[in-house]
Amino acid sequence: MMQRPVASQPLSRCFGSRRRKANNNPVTDGPFEIGEELEVTIDSLTNLGHGVARYAGESEDDARSGMVIMIPYVIPGETVVCRVWRNYKQHAAADVVSVVTPSPERVKPLCELYGE
Repeated sequence: MMQRPVASQPLSRCFGSRRRKANNNPVTDGPFEIGEELEVTIDSLTNLGHGVARYAGESEDDARSGMVIMIPYVIPGETVVCRVWRNYKQHAAADVVSVVTPSPERVKPLCELYGE
């Protein structure tokens, strides 16, 4: 039978949760330099609406080839120039610098403050 939570005990202890904490800590020596600009094509969107791109690499033996980059404010099918601002173990986070090839689905936002 489950224990009732007591104010002095954390809920995870009362309900027997053994979930691992997500390791979302940035790494200091990632595959990309902070501030490095890359040209990538957006493949899909995450559940949060961020664009997902895979870095193609500059050559066949590039160790960074296939690395996932998460970029907000983009649409699948677009080619963008992005600036990396954080590295994680499995992916990198970047911001859009410019849209090289816009998607046909891109529309002008109704609010002029959108994206600022």
